[in-house]
Amino acid sequence: MIIKGGILIDPIDETSRRVDIRYRDGRIVEIADEIKLDGSDTAIDATNFYVAPGLVGTRVHLREPGYTYKETISTGVKAAIAGGYTTIIATSDTEPCIDEVSKLKDIYNKYEKEDIMVFSSATITRRMDGETINNFKDLRDNGAIYFSDDGMVIRNDMVLRQAMLDSKDADVPIAIHEEDLDQIGVCGISDGKYSKDLLLKGTPVSAETSMLVREIELARETGAKVIIQNISSKESVDLIRQAKASGVDLVVEISPEYFSLTENALPLNGTNAKVIPPLRSEEDRLAIIEGLKDGTIDIISPNHSPHDEVDKSYDITTAPSGMIGLETCLSLAITYLVRPGHLSLEEVIKKMTLNPARVYGIKAGTVDIGDFADFVIFNPDIQVTYSEFQSKSENTPFKLLPLWGKVLTTINDGVIL
Repeated sequence: MIIKGGILIDPIDETSRRVDIRYRDGRIVEIADEIKLDGSDTAIDATNFYVAPGLVGTRVHLREPGYTYKETISTGVKAAIAGGYTTIIATSDTEPCIDEVSKLKDIYNKYEKEDIMVFSSATITRRMDGETINNFKDLRDNGAIYFSDDGMVIRNDMVLRQAMLDSKDADVPIAIHEEDLDQIGVCGISDGKYSKDLLLKGTPVSAETSMLVREIELARETGAKVIIQNISSKESVDLIRQAKASGVDLVVEISPEYFSLTENALPLNGTNAKVIPPLRSEEDRLAIIEGLKDGTIDIISPNHSPHDEVDKSYDITTAPSGMIGLETCLSLAITYLVRPGHLSLEEVIKKMTLNPARVYGIKAGTVDIGDFADFVIFNPDIQVTYSEFQSKSENTPFKLLPLWGKVLTTINDGVIL
């Protein structure tokens, strides 16, 4: 098979050039300015389209087992394919949660049947109780890509410190959620204008920054590789920038809503704009973009969090937080980062492919001879409106909103999906 005439984005050096790509038996065998077709070749015409490594999603709630009315492995994978993803890492906050080797093996048996590469994280603590640390080495040896209690907060400083030491010893990243629950009134809503209009106490910035200060100091002391899963405020960007400059080994992920929306989306979209951490001010949104520009924020990945229509129909104080994101992530990055001139397309692709692959130790995110033939082919200049989704859920404020950038083809191991 040959991909003809596409503009190949190389995330390693953040360049792009028009080439032909030949692959065979799931591996890239030739990249050249022009490759002649022989009698056995089939061609994909990618003229004037961009070709990039398949996207890598790092925080995907597949909801199986336990919440299959919201999403299943199969529907989540279909959503990933529609969004250009060939590699995803599923979160471990299922029911039961992935906190022991037998559960990890069971879930991998299901993942192996899917058309793309699906990895799993594992929880930091048993039953996500915040106290009993799992055996990280056993979980690592059976496929755990990182450790996280996801949206649960580990309140005990000594437990978190030991977990960081154990993750360093296992040479696997540990991912932390930044919220001091004692400061929060209603989660998923910023303690700002919208919450005041509703006469509610929301989530203040200090609920995020106070925990972040703790995580930074523990990471500094232990030397662990710590992943910060989403931040929402200018103050957090500043704290992380300073910590990185001083040598703390932090990785920061951001999902698109934080560079695309502000708390003004809540009165317009209701619970579909309710996320954790909450959407905040325009100043905070612009600070997130600055963090992406200067490298403070390393990874762009959706926190794909499907919820069914019934759950999202509850009032703003009780409805669950989260939105889907696999299908819209690339379009949102193009619309809100590339077209306004904040980041180049090459920089965006690097943060969606090579950076997460390197952080999590996955063989993905590059396009070179011998690499897996995993690609996304897309056109950033096509306007697209998402009216239907491959995900089982549709909880997103971006439904029916015109965006830029259309995924045309997803190829995994040389197979057009």
